[in-house]
Amino acid sequence: MSGTLRESRDSRASRGQWSNQVEFVLSCLGSVVGLGNVWRFPYICFINGGGAFLIPYTIMVVAVGLPMFFLELSMGQYAARGPIGVYACSPIFQGIGYSMILICLVGSGYYATVISWSIYYMVVSFFSPLPWEGCGHPHNTQDCYSKTEAKPCEDNNGTWYNQTCYNISDLMLHPQVKNLSLHTVSASEEYFK
Repeated sequence: MSGTLRESRDSRASRGQWSNQVEFVLSCLGSVVGLGNVWRFPYICFINGGGAFLIPYTIMVVAVGLPMFFLELSMGQYAARGPIGVYACSPIFQGIGYSMILICLVGSGYYATVISWSIYYMVVSFFSPLPWEGCGHPHNTQDCYSKTEAKPCEDNNGTWYNQTCYNISDLMLHPQVKNLSLHTVSASEEYFK
């Protein structure tokens, strides 16, 4: 028994230690705040009521989020084990460790998707012309509208629709053109859908 206890203490001593508290705080911030959070949080605020969303959000962060985060950090630091080993203290809590790992796997998939989007759009932004710049691309519909392509037509009092300039005589002569529904969507909006 004493040999096992000594081996356990030696394995704990060989684990890396933080040299100061600033390293620990910065590593915690690095694991919590990422590109997915920076992109998603303003969107979640906008969808759920803007500034009014911040009141219940702040209450839940203070009442639930920070205590749970502190509990997880303190148990991990005290036990010096991973999520499955920490909750081995009580058999009824072992499912918590497994569920934490499952949540991390799902979150990693989400985060990988967000990172791949950012890399894709960064690479595509170096193309000339940009794929979301005009309406002459295969992904565009007949409702596509580009201000730069429509400007010469509209300067001559025409109507730009389906990459065609219609003037007043076209509207009078062709009955199919009279019934156009001029619902337009910007080229960039069509690209990003």
